[in-house]
Amino acid sequence: MDNIIPFYTNDGSVGLYSIDDNDIFHSVYGALSEAYDKFVLPANFNYFFKDNNEIKILDLCFGIGYNSKVFLNEIFSKNVFLTENNETIHTDNNFNNKYSDKIDTNKINKLKYNFSIYSNNILKKKFFKKIINREKKCDKLKIKIDAIDVNENLMKLSPLLKTCTAFLRQRMTGIDKVDKYIYSGKKFKSKYKLKNEVNLLILMSIVDKYGQEYLSETFCELIKSKKWHNFISEDMRHFMKFYISSKGICLPQSNKMSFLHNIYYKYISKSYKNTLKVLENNEISFNGIIDDARHFLLSNDEIYDFIFLDAFSPKKCPNLWTFDFFKLLYSHLSENGKILTYSNSPAVRNAFIKNNFYIGKIYNDNENRYTGTIAVKNADLIKYKLSKYEYGLLNTRAGIMYSDKNLNDSNEIILQRRINDFNESTLISATKYINDFKGDKNEI
Repeated sequence: MDNIIPFYTNDGSVGLYSIDDNDIFHSVYGALSEAYDKFVLPANFNYFFKDNNEIKILDLCFGIGYNSKVFLNEIFSKNVFLTENNETIHTDNNFNNKYSDKIDTNKINKLKYNFSIYSNNILKKKFFKKIINREKKCDKLKIKIDAIDVNENLMKLSPLLKTCTAFLRQRMTGIDKVDKYIYSGKKFKSKYKLKNEVNLLILMSIVDKYGQEYLSETFCELIKSKKWHNFISEDMRHFMKFYISSKGICLPQSNKMSFLHNIYYKYISKSYKNTLKVLENNEISFNGIIDDARHFLLSNDEIYDFIFLDAFSPKKCPNLWTFDFFKLLYSHLSENGKILTYSNSPAVRNAFIKNNFYIGKIYNDNENRYTGTIAVKNADLIKYKLSKYEYGLLNTRAGIMYSDKNLNDSNEIILQRRINDFNESTLISATKYINDFKGDKNEI
């Protein structure tokens, strides 16, 4: 983690800069905003949930997890907090019996089915009706997220990061690639805000998976380091101690349970109640996986409804942008599923098409431009089609695909292979194609 530098992006959310890759994990204009605009909003989950109460998501290159967090934020913010009865929820009895281990869940709404709807009017009334009917049938939302990354500490750190700073006077970071996009001295207001429940759910899932290993010596030193001090939420760090203690896991340093207890109730007890409520009455699984995504997908036959492809650019991380990896993704995508990515690369789009995907563009309302690619098996799911001009780019040397036949080559080998293919190609260059094109670039 010494090669990773945290900074605040322009919407107040935390971004990361990789020294080794000379690249940014999330957009400088807003890490949280990018997750909404390029992944979650184009996925159109509202439409999906009209006919489904079960969803499976694959989050490739989880990093610090904004794509998964924003999806869960939509679930916590807009959907029904399903509760089937008026019983209390019991916390883990390993927690100090000195305090009550019952949490009252019935202060929100004491209706027959005890539900509350949280909405910003984006969802249609028809969708509300369907969810309410589903609640009356006591159906559960079944949500599974498989989040993959190769950096274990980033996965562990994710739920502890501050969700958003409402008003931020941005400062220069000293990183040229970051500072050229940041306007120092101006204030920025966040358009989006993550609910506490999102980070609580992810932290609980990771602690339940790692147990004592969550508190490795390296990780403990990391969260205490000066570099991360201004980016880690003290509330979440105290909740981490509370939750770990409640699971019967010994903390590296002794802490008075009364102190943890008071911190917990003072700051985030309401969010914890909501989280427990949702987990009790729905099946929500967050599975943090530390592995090479190629190896993980080769070793299982899970089918996903949505795949977030958010790896570093093809020139930095080509192993997740190859023709062969996309062939693997095709076999893991449902018939009405969607792959969403920020990349507009002709090589990436060509690899999708050569694997029998239909592809389209992602339109970003905030930036008023197209900022990504969507790949599907069902052509009816494409809202913004590529133009003839954009298809023409795929037949230039820029459209030469990356290849990794055995799905185990290093990035260096994959890059060199494409360089060789590029140099030996007789295709027209992208520059010449662009300069010679005379038609309407927007014609479909």
